Amino acid sequence: MQNDTLPPSQRQLFPDRRPPDVPSVVDGTIQTSKAAAERVRGTAAASQLGKVWLAIVAAGDSGLTDREIEETTGIPGNSVRPRRGWLAKRQYIRRLYRDGELVTRCDHSVWVRVAERELRLREPRASK
Repeated sequence: MQNDTLPPSQRQLFPDRRPPDVPSVVDGTIQTSKAAAERVRGTAAASQLGKVWLAIVAAGDSGLTDREIEETTGIPGNSVRPRRGWLAKRQYIRRLYRDGELVTRCDHSVWVRVAERELRLREPRASK
């Protein structure tokens, strides 16, 4: 709370402890943490989605397991799996089958691009 928003009788009780160059939520100069988190989360997800997609595309017919996607992109598995799931649910990628058998490496499904599908990636928006 800013000291100058308090009645004069209470200013001594509640000193302003913020450094002078840090904006206050009260004065409306910064967003709420929830709105800021949403903005950052959307940007990070879009960027990670693009990296996962491009790694799978680059692997070609060999495909990649989740672990290989992690190693290729540097994105942790707990972020890879939801992005890969998003791509699979929308049929941009699929599990690799050969001769009717599911192809696995080290007991992990191998993911390949669905040939007919193209994911168009947008450039990230600049921060305001």
